Amino acid sequence: EPLMDPITVLYWLCILAAPAVLLLAAVRCLYLDRGWRRNVLALILGLLVGALLLWLGGGWVLSRFGLAWRAWLASLLLGAALVLAVLAAAFTVCSLVHRRHHLAEALLVDASALVFLMVMVVLGPFLWGASLRAERVVVWQGQTLLEEERGFPRQGVDYYDYRGPLVRGTSSQLLLGLPEDGPPEAD
Repeated sequence: EPLMDPITVLYWLCILAAPAVLLLAAVRCLYLDRGWRRNVLALILGLLVGALLLWLGGGWVLSRFGLAWRAWLASLLLGAALVLAVLAAAFTVCSLVHRRHHLAEALLVDASALVFLMVMVVLGPFLWGASLRAERVVVWQGQTLLEEERGFPRQGVDYYDYRGPLVRGTSSQLLLGLPEDGPPEAD
C-alpha cells in the first residue's frame, strides 16, 4: 500500500502549497512594487485579513462570552473572504507579469494560481451556499428567540437567545409545546 496516493497528494497541494506559494508571491509584490500596484494589493490583502479575523477570530472571542455570529453575518464574512482571496490571487499574478525573470518562478506561481483559482471557483460557491441559513426573530412565552434553520445536511430549526442584529446566544433552546408551524414572529 503506497504511503500517499495521487489524490491525497493533489489534495494537500491544493490546500497547502498553492495558497502558500501565492502568499509568498504577494509578499514579494508588496516588497518590490511601488505605486498603485502595491497599494491595491495591500488594500485587498488588508481587507482579506480583516474579514478572516472578524469571521474566525471574532467567532472565537464571542464564543468565550456565550455568543456567536448571526448566520447572515457569518455568511457575509465568508463570502467576502472568498471573493477577496480570488482577487488577491489574480492581482498577485497580474503584478508579477512585468517582473518575470525566471521561467521556473513564473511556472510555479502561475500553476499555483491556476490550482487555487480552480479550487475556489469549484468549492467557493458551495462553501458559501452551505453557510446560508434562514433565520427569524420569534417570541415564545415572553422570550425573544432567534429561529435558525440547521442547513444542509441536517433538517429542522434551532432556537437561540436573541442578543441583537449581529450576534446570538450559543446554546440551543428546547421549546416544549411548540405549535406545528413554530412560534409566531416577533413584532
